[in-house]
Amino acid sequence: MPSLTALAAKDLAYTYHAQSTPSFQNVSLDVCAGERWLITGASSCGKSTLARCLVGLIPHLYHGKLRGQVSLMGLPTDTTPLWQLAEQAGMVLQIVCVRFATLQPLFLNCHPERSEGSRYSANEMLRFAQHDSEDSD
Repeated sequence: MPSLTALAAKDLAYTYHAQSTPSFQNVSLDVCAGERWLITGASSCGKSTLARCLVGLIPHLYHGKLRGQVSLMGLPTDTTPLWQLAEQAGMVLQIVCVRFATLQPLFLNCHPERSEGSRYSANEMLRFAQHDSEDSD
């Protein structure tokens, strides 16, 4: 049985209003329901901007130049009202003064019905993110 595509982006690029070069470009991805992805990279490389595009904050709240298409649970993010998109997905950005280990119980225990495999996968992502953060300090 094929998996449901929960999030799709095709040829995505975004340039903030005051910039001449895109924050990122040529991003295409398909995320199936139940998959977990980790976005990591150097400071100011476009991670948060990409996340804002994927959940629909861009173009609704940020008005730069968006190229490409994003759909969230089959809804095009550029024409669907933001309140409808918010019922499908959200995002948690890194808070500099809070370490991932502090947030671990929140992420892992908010869905007690999740399998042990899900918890292991989330733990691995948290460890990777924390290690990546320490390397960039």
